Amino acid sequence: RTQKWQDRGDKKMTTWHLQGVNPHLQAHLKELLPEGKASGGMGARILVPLCGKTVDMAFLARSGYRVLGIDCVKNAVDEFAAEHSATGEAVPVHLPKEVDVERFKAHAMMPKPAEGEEVT
Repeated sequence: RTQKWQDRGDKKMTTWHLQGVNPHLQAHLKELLPEGKASGGMGARILVPLCGKTVDMAFLARSGYRVLGIDCVKNAVDEFAAEHSATGEAVPVHLPKEVDVERFKAHAMMPKPAEGEEVT
């Protein structure tokens, strides 16, 4: 069922991806989500299903949220990491033994700061 999306990604047919942060997300973030930075320095968690390589995830992470993006197209994950990760790549994450690792993979990344943003 995911092959259609893999094929579109392989052919760079991803016209649904915005080049910048979704303007509706920026305009309504405070109404939609709780404050980014919670007590103890850990922000609220946000799940972005079928995330592709949306720049919204990097925006949310830099805004203090803990973001989990899920996608079935590995190329999208790799491209997002190449563009937005501090290291330029996604790092494999070991899954619990109960998860079928033949079917599911997990990767993590630390977003790099935005242009001109200081790292604290």
